[in-house]
Amino acid sequence: MTAARSAWVLAAAAALCVPSQATDVTDAVHAWMGKWPNEPFNAQPVQGPKPSKDHRTFWQVPGTRAGLEAAIGKKRAALVIGVWTVGDDLKMAGPRWATYATCKPHDCGDNEADVFIDTVSGRFNVCWTERAQSQWLAPGQPAVALGEYKCKAPDSAQIIAQYAR
Repeated sequence: MTAARSAWVLAAAAALCVPSQATDVTDAVHAWMGKWPNEPFNAQPVQGPKPSKDHRTFWQVPGTRAGLEAAIGKKRAALVIGVWTVGDDLKMAGPRWATYATCKPHDCGDNEADVFIDTVSGRFNVCWTERAQSQWLAPGQPAVALGEYKCKAPDSAQIIAQYAR
């Protein structure tokens, strides 16, 4: 075996032995399905691929906060995680994307975030509405202006099909 091929085989084997950030995020998505991401499990058994007793919130699972920050930045992520306390449970918005909505208390219509999580790659996309103006935000991509109140489509799958990256 050549040295280059040996190095490639070792690198591939190492990659298989180290859990990826995407795996942590996708496992968390499955475990929190039907639950509010800002709430811990309170020592109840976590249902999903890795059952356990877990006191963490969704945002304390490795990769989740970083994934959200990559999509919307640290300032907006801090709002979603710690300030915007109104929202709904994590649910599927299509065959591949999970979603939940959250908003600013007492000002939901004008300030909200619809968070979409790719259940395969662990990547986050967000439809962000601030002062009634909506935009689509995705990691490493420029924001896409959508207009007034465009995040609340009758079907979340429509939004994903049009904008998800």
